[in-house]
Amino acid sequence: MVDRRWPVTRRGLLSRSLAAAGAAGAAALLAACGGVAQTPQAGTKGTGQTLRDQKLSFLHWWTDTLGPGNNDFMAWASDTFKGRTGATVELVDGPPGGGLNAKLITMITGGSAPDATFCSIVFGRDNYDAGMIRNLSPYIAKAADIGDKEFFESSKEFRSKGNDTFGIPVMGPESLTFTINQGLFSAEGLDPRGGDLKTWADLVRVGQRLTKASGDTYQQMGLLVPSLSLPWLAAWLYSDKASLTATDDSRYLLDAPATREAVQFSADLLLKHRLGPKLDAPERPKNAREALIAGQVAIIYDSSSIRLLNAPPDFRFSIVPVPKGPRGTSAASASWTNFVSVPKDAKNPDAGVEWTRFFTGLDVQVEKLKRLTSVGPRVKLYDTPEWKKAVEKEPNLASIPEVARLPGAYPYLRFNRVSAEVQPIFNDIMAGKLGVNQGLADAQKKADQIMSEPVRVQ
Repeated sequence: MVDRRWPVTRRGLLSRSLAAAGAAGAAALLAACGGVAQTPQAGTKGTGQTLRDQKLSFLHWWTDTLGPGNNDFMAWASDTFKGRTGATVELVDGPPGGGLNAKLITMITGGSAPDATFCSIVFGRDNYDAGMIRNLSPYIAKAADIGDKEFFESSKEFRSKGNDTFGIPVMGPESLTFTINQGLFSAEGLDPRGGDLKTWADLVRVGQRLTKASGDTYQQMGLLVPSLSLPWLAAWLYSDKASLTATDDSRYLLDAPATREAVQFSADLLLKHRLGPKLDAPERPKNAREALIAGQVAIIYDSSSIRLLNAPPDFRFSIVPVPKGPRGTSAASASWTNFVSVPKDAKNPDAGVEWTRFFTGLDVQVEKLKRLTSVGPRVKLYDTPEWKKAVEKEPNLASIPEVARLPGAYPYLRFNRVSAEVQPIFNDIMAGKLGVNQGLADAQKKADQIMSEPVRVQ
């Protein structure tokens, strides 16, 4: 948990690209970018690749659509790469969210596959299973600067299958968390840094203490409980030393004892313990963060990357990971880290890998941190003077690597399809319209059907 002041800064539009894919509260607002391998040739040493006078293309979504400064940053990156290697990079702009993958599919089917491409976790594994992107393990074996030890452990699951690695981390980490209003905690004699929230039982106890209500009328909400989502279910399970998927990635574990317990607990927060208004209540706040700042709510579901416009400069908050469950051994979360891949049909894949080494390396991550206050998935970033300076300016940033080191990973297996199919079931459970056992049995059937079918890329 981290005691931080909420900065008054812009929000990136990327926050809802994952939300549109089913993520509840995932705000990808501190977009990470990659960097430079620590060699004079920006990462060419180690693979033996000579790039002078070559051309390559990179499909990405870092444009000013995500916020001011992204266009300038990408121009800097391509110019710097050319200065170091002699190679020219054609930057192919793509829309945030699923639209980028649609553009990738169009480029590949049209015979103009990029030499490197950004991949979100919500479609990257599907792309690999469909044969669209390459196994990069042979390249990684020759280039230690893109080896697994350079990145957060939580990034591994999204970009690998068996012994194959098909992506190099570039964006994130971001983790699901709770955000608490320090003032409301202090007024009740509770630790304003969230130290009282160590277990699921603590969350209930503290939430009840912070709830002020008369019947269905809430003067103060202890916890604003949203509908359950696949990512938040994963986080609850990790906190109880369980998992949303089988170890071999063959299926989702929805109709399972640990899952039933986690879903029942989530529903109880709303329907039994009544820590906040029901999902369809007219008085329910439409914007959780605004309600938190206004003092209407003490705790909200959120994420570790925080940006909020118009927050009062004296507003104080703390970030808390998901408390441990009855069988858990530690707090947990569900973290994601997006990556760069190389399409199988790339005309210049070796150059695509060298650009990937450059763009995901430390130097470029440091530059993006300075320009855009963006985090990155390289662990060494958090030991740099630039990071320490950024934390002094915006202390909430310190929570990002702390939570990213906790278990576990954001859901990614056929994510878009599975999430779309099970979300209505979760909504009915959280509304009290459907029992947990029946709902999860139905959800299991839907997930099993999707996992049994050939992968669909979209």
